[in-house]
Amino acid sequence: MVRGYGFKRTGRKLRDRVLDLTTSRFETTSDAGGVFFWPEHTSPEEWSTFRAPVAEDDFRSATEICFEELAALARQILDDGAEDPAREMALVMGLSRIDSATRRRLEDVLSQVAARPSID
Repeated sequence: MVRGYGFKRTGRKLRDRVLDLTTSRFETTSDAGGVFFWPEHTSPEEWSTFRAPVAEDDFRSATEICFEELAALARQILDDGAEDPAREMALVMGLSRIDSATRRRLEDVLSQVAARPSID
Protein backbone atom coordinates (compact mmCIF):
# COMPACT_ATOMS: atom_id res chain seq x y z
CA MET A 1 0.00 0.00 0.00
CA VAL A 2 2.80 2.39 0.88
CA ARG A 3 4.43 1.87 -2.52
CA GLY A 4 1.12 1.81 -4.38
CA TYR A 5 0.09 5.23 -3.14
CA GLY A 6 3.54 6.83 -3.24
CA PHE A 7 3.77 7.22 0.54
CA LYS A 8 7.55 7.02 0.35
CA ARG A 9 7.43 10.67 -0.66
CA THR A 10 4.99 11.84 2.02
CA GLY A 11 5.77 13.01 5.50
CA ARG A 12 6.48 10.32 8.04
CA LYS A 13 3.75 11.58 10.35
CA LEU A 14 1.04 11.29 7.66
CA ARG A 15 2.30 7.90 6.51
CA ASP A 16 2.37 6.55 10.06
CA ARG A 17 -1.17 7.83 10.74
CA VAL A 18 -2.58 6.22 7.59
CA LEU A 19 -0.87 2.94 8.42
CA ASP A 20 -2.16 3.08 12.02
CA LEU A 21 -5.72 3.58 10.81
CA THR A 22 -5.59 0.86 8.20
CA THR A 23 -3.84 -1.77 10.29
CA SER A 24 -6.39 -1.33 13.06
CA ARG A 25 -9.32 -1.72 10.64
CA PHE A 26 -8.13 -4.36 8.19
CA GLU A 27 -6.53 -7.75 8.64
CA THR A 28 -2.95 -7.87 7.38
CA THR A 29 -0.54 -10.60 6.36
CA SER A 30 3.20 -10.29 5.91
CA ASP A 31 5.56 -12.23 3.72
CA ALA A 32 8.70 -11.66 1.66
CA GLY A 33 6.74 -9.25 -0.56
CA GLY A 34 5.76 -6.98 2.32
CA VAL A 35 2.61 -6.26 4.31
CA PHE A 36 -0.72 -6.89 2.59
CA PHE A 37 -4.12 -5.54 3.61
CA TRP A 38 -7.27 -7.63 3.26
CA PRO A 39 -10.77 -6.32 2.54
CA GLU A 40 -13.30 -6.59 5.32
CA HIS A 41 -15.00 -9.98 5.62
CA THR A 42 -12.16 -11.63 3.71
CA SER A 43 -10.12 -14.46 5.15
CA PRO A 44 -6.56 -14.78 3.85
CA GLU A 45 -6.60 -18.47 4.84
CA GLU A 46 -9.51 -19.10 2.47
CA TRP A 47 -8.24 -17.02 -0.47
CA SER A 48 -8.36 -19.11 -3.65
CA THR A 49 -8.19 -16.65 -6.53
CA PHE A 50 -5.43 -15.12 -8.59
CA ARG A 51 -6.35 -11.73 -10.07
CA ALA A 52 -4.83 -11.87 -13.53
CA PRO A 53 -4.01 -8.65 -15.40
CA VAL A 54 -6.88 -7.40 -17.57
CA ALA A 55 -4.68 -5.36 -19.91
CA GLU A 56 -1.16 -5.82 -21.24
CA ASP A 57 0.26 -3.05 -19.02
CA ASP A 58 -1.83 -4.03 -15.98
CA PHE A 59 0.64 -6.46 -14.42
CA ARG A 60 2.02 -6.61 -10.88
CA SER A 61 5.48 -7.76 -9.90
CA ALA A 62 5.82 -10.83 -7.70
CA THR A 63 6.58 -8.62 -4.68
CA GLU A 64 3.30 -6.74 -5.17
CA ILE A 65 1.25 -9.93 -4.86
CA CYS A 66 0.68 -11.58 -1.50
CA PHE A 67 1.63 -15.17 -0.83
CA GLU A 68 -2.02 -16.28 -0.65
CA GLU A 69 -2.78 -15.00 -4.14
CA LEU A 70 0.44 -16.43 -5.59
CA ALA A 71 -0.39 -19.74 -3.89
CA ALA A 72 -3.78 -19.82 -5.63
CA LEU A 73 -2.02 -19.41 -8.97
CA ALA A 74 0.65 -21.97 -8.03
CA ARG A 75 -2.03 -24.59 -7.22
CA GLN A 76 -3.59 -24.03 -10.64
CA ILE A 77 -0.23 -24.24 -12.45
CA LEU A 78 0.82 -27.37 -10.54
CA ASP A 79 -2.55 -29.02 -11.23
CA ASP A 80 -2.03 -28.29 -14.95
CA GLY A 81 1.38 -30.06 -14.84
CA ALA A 82 3.44 -27.21 -16.33
CA GLU A 83 7.00 -28.13 -17.33
CA ASP A 84 8.44 -24.92 -15.78
CA PRO A 85 5.84 -23.83 -13.19
CA ALA A 86 7.65 -20.62 -12.20
CA ARG A 87 7.87 -19.51 -15.82
CA GLU A 88 4.22 -20.38 -16.40
CA MET A 89 3.22 -18.37 -13.32
CA ALA A 90 5.19 -15.39 -14.63
CA LEU A 91 3.41 -15.60 -17.98
CA VAL A 92 -0.02 -15.67 -16.32
CA MET A 93 1.07 -12.68 -14.22
CA GLY A 94 1.79 -10.78 -17.44
CA LEU A 95 5.58 -10.80 -17.08
CA SER A 96 7.49 -11.32 -20.31
CA ARG A 97 10.80 -11.82 -18.48
CA ILE A 98 11.55 -13.50 -15.17
CA ASP A 99 14.53 -12.19 -13.21
CA SER A 100 16.30 -14.23 -10.54
CA ALA A 101 14.52 -12.54 -7.60
CA THR A 102 11.10 -13.19 -9.16
CA ARG A 103 12.01 -16.79 -9.93
CA ARG A 104 13.14 -17.29 -6.30
CA ARG A 105 9.87 -15.87 -4.94
CA LEU A 106 7.73 -17.97 -7.29
CA GLU A 107 9.73 -21.14 -6.63
CA ASP A 108 9.41 -20.54 -2.88
CA VAL A 109 5.63 -20.26 -3.23
CA LEU A 110 5.52 -23.34 -5.47
CA SER A 111 7.53 -25.43 -3.00
CA GLN A 112 5.34 -24.37 -0.07
CA VAL A 113 2.16 -25.15 -2.01
CA ALA A 114 3.52 -28.51 -3.18
CA ALA A 115 4.37 -29.43 0.42
CA ARG A 116 0.83 -28.73 1.66
CA PRO A 117 -1.89 -31.34 1.35
CA SER A 118 -4.74 -30.43 -0.97
CA ILE A 119 -7.85 -29.05 0.75
CA ASP A 120 -10.24 -30.25 -1.96
